[in-house]
Amino acid sequence: MTEPQDNVLDLQKYRESKLKKVEAKQARDTLDDLSFVMEMSTDELLSELACRLEFGKSMRDVSDDLLVDELMQRNSAIEFLIYTFIEKNSKETP
Repeated sequence: MTEPQDNVLDLQKYRESKLKKVEAKQARDTLDDLSFVMEMSTDELLSELACRLEFGKSMRDVSDDLLVDELMQRNSAIEFLIYTFIEKNSKETP
């Protein structure tokens, strides 16, 4: 005679594979959004952020966090270049 637990299906492998598929799709969507934001010009990023602040609406379907992160990254790079330029030029002048 079969035991009752022998009739129970183990869905753990199915759950794990389904979860991996969902995580992979979310990762692809996030990477697509990230690449979209990285391709935007700085003026586009600033315009998008200003539009969200002023009108509460977005021209593009991208998260606020990605916009702000990309602008902060670019700002850091700009500040570094300016600092390096000033430091180099101040050493050259007597």
